[in-house]
Amino acid sequence: MRKFKKITAAVFAAALMMQGTALLPEAKAESTPAVEYDGVLGTKNGTDPVDPDAVASNDAWLTNTVTVNNDKIISYNATEIKKVLEIEEGTSIPSCSFGFAVVAGEPVAAHIENGVVQTLAVKEGLNPDKIEYKLENVDGTAFVTDSNTAYVSQKDTDDNTGLYKYDGYNGFTIEYQPQAVTLPTSGSKAADDNVLINNVDGDTYYAIKTVQMDFSNCGFTEPGIYRYVIAEGNSGNTAIENDVTNTSDQLLSRTLDVYVEDATYNTATGKKYDLRIAGYVMYMGIVADGPAAGEATIANPEAKTMEDGLTHTNLSGNGGANGVEVAGAEKSEGYRNLYKSNNLTFKKTVSGNQASNDQFFRFTLTLAGSNIDDKDVFVISKDESKLVIEAGWEGKEGIPNSATVYTKGDIYAANSAVSLTGAQLKAGYDFYLQADQYVTILGIPEGASYELLEYYEDYKSTVELEGGNGYDNMDGGKDSSAEEITEPELFVATDGNAARIKDSSMVADVSATFNNEKKGTIPTGVIMHVLPIAGIAAVLFAGVIIIFIKRKNDEEEQ
Repeated sequence: MRKFKKITAAVFAAALMMQGTALLPEAKAESTPAVEYDGVLGTKNGTDPVDPDAVASNDAWLTNTVTVNNDKIISYNATEIKKVLEIEEGTSIPSCSFGFAVVAGEPVAAHIENGVVQTLAVKEGLNPDKIEYKLENVDGTAFVTDSNTAYVSQKDTDDNTGLYKYDGYNGFTIEYQPQAVTLPTSGSKAADDNVLINNVDGDTYYAIKTVQMDFSNCGFTEPGIYRYVIAEGNSGNTAIENDVTNTSDQLLSRTLDVYVEDATYNTATGKKYDLRIAGYVMYMGIVADGPAAGEATIANPEAKTMEDGLTHTNLSGNGGANGVEVAGAEKSEGYRNLYKSNNLTFKKTVSGNQASNDQFFRFTLTLAGSNIDDKDVFVISKDESKLVIEAGWEGKEGIPNSATVYTKGDIYAANSAVSLTGAQLKAGYDFYLQADQYVTILGIPEGASYELLEYYEDYKSTVELEGGNGYDNMDGGKDSSAEEITEPELFVATDGNAARIKDSSMVADVSATFNNEKKGTIPTGVIMHVLPIAGIAAVLFAGVIIIFIKRKNDEEEQ
């Protein structure tokens, strides 16, 4: 899934249709402004306080400030949107990409009752194609949010930075590089990607990317509230559940209001007619109403929690929004998606008076599924107690147990692996286990299929399964109701000295115990046959001794 599967036109069209379903009054024509604003402070369109040519050479502006009579006028030229991928502890980051399309939102007329403004008017978002996107850089344990240089600009092609142009739409694509993750006690940067790893509750961790959206060059010419709509496309990985924090029926959508204010000020050279971006508010779903009028204090300045352990985006962090927002709308700071995965454990046991506790048995595991990328990384958890003791046989002649048919090189190379790629497991990978050893493959994406073979040689094999609903049996049937399956005959085939289990769509953790049995009957008739002969020999021997003693006594008497 290196290349992102585009968001379908139907999905985004549906989002726009939902905007149009609200019966809104027509907005009145606006009067011609008395003055012509120079643009937003510090941008290519502005004249103060930075030279436009200097601004044009720097594509990473967050804020710009001009000081007049010791008062600072600040324009918050960019806001941020978080992307959070929730992953089960022990599971690697999968290969996946997420596209975000940005379009102009619908205008909303002011609502007036008895001459009193109840809600403010909202303008259509201007020039969404002029928004610039920058990926925030991770420095140590946090994102760098206060520097104009700690960003990676959007690229037209994949350059492994994790942010590039969303083909066909105004917007951007975030890409995650597949890799195993060592969880930190606090946040840290992932080894092979510009992603912040944060471990919060011990059961899950979060792979977080943050993107700056710079609106300063969208061509704002008048104060007002400008509305945009953001839609996230599906990742193309069926194991990823999109937007798990959104409780509305407008899945995958966000409404972003940009507050633009007059920033006219006096200098020694005269009056300057500039604008400033005062702040941003982002809402869950598609909002059709305008924000409440007035200067009311916002009761809940924080956005809906992302449960990522990071400081939440609030109005003070992105300027302010005049103390007004849409009544009853639920705020957001981004998107949180869930990577659903399961673990597969297989264990070796032996039984019977002829069974060997040292013998190795070969297992071959094969994964399949459209959501397994060749570059995905799967961590292996295993019991190597015997291999640790016998590690000295690496490089020596012979193998630990001559009864096995496998070579020491095969065994050691396979059992020393600590992680495997999707390509290796899709091709089929061999493991070698002795009695009471186990292997767990962590983070198999939900919906993937697998087949596991054990070559039990001259043993009798049985398998016990626990967990996972709907294992395939060997006749192609399916049991979709059992919570716990312990009937191995439904799922095990003995094809040419191999026990086999398989599942066409993994939906839960699976544990399989392969027991190999070998018994031998101790002969019971041998002693009975030997006993008469041994008795006769004993009698003859005793007679010889007696004759010898009697002869010796006779000789002494003479």
